[in-house]
Order: sequence, then C-alpha cells, then structure tokens
Amino acid sequence: MTPQTQSARILEILRRGETISQLEAARWDNPCLRLGARIWDLRHGVYDGTCHDIEELTEKNGDGKGTHARYRMRSQPAQPAPRVNRFLPPEKPAEIRTGGMF
Repeated sequence: MTPQTQSARILEILRRGETISQLEAARWDNPCLRLGARIWDLRHGVYDGTCHDIEELTEKNGDGKGTHARYRMRSQPAQPAPRVNRFLPPEKPAEIRTGGMF
C-alpha cells in the first residue's frame, strides 16, 4: 500500500468522525506501519494540498503502563496549504542591507 493510499484511507476514517491509533492501522490487511508520518503528511498538505486539522490524543495502554497516540479530525480544512518539502531546510528570509557599498 503506497503512502498516498494509506493517507486516503486515514483521511476517510477521520472524516467519518472516527479515531485511529497506530495499533489499529498496523492491523489492516495492508498495514500502515508509519501512521505518524501519514498524519504529518495530512497536517502539512503533502497528500492533497490541504492542511487538515488533526488532533493527537494521548491515552493509556490497556495494561496501564505507558501511553499511545490516537488521532481524530478536529475540523474540516479551511485553506490550501503551502507546498512543503520536508527534505529541505526552511527558506531563510532575505537579509535587508542598509548603508555601505555591500
């Protein structure tokens, strides 16, 4: 399953008002083993050019030891996201030079 297909499936689940955890995504027929990466893609508009407002909830594990993340859609997207290339450093603003020859 490609990252785009995984993102589409995750987005469909979240838009229905359901929540999802890593364990649930790992149990799919074609498992998503990097749910956090797909959530990052959805939040930053990598999947469809729209930033999705996805909330991360922390809940205790069933045995009471430790915690895990559960994700849900906070609201529908409001505006398109700027294109993000997570493999390049963010651009620095141009320096303003005043006075002098250089």
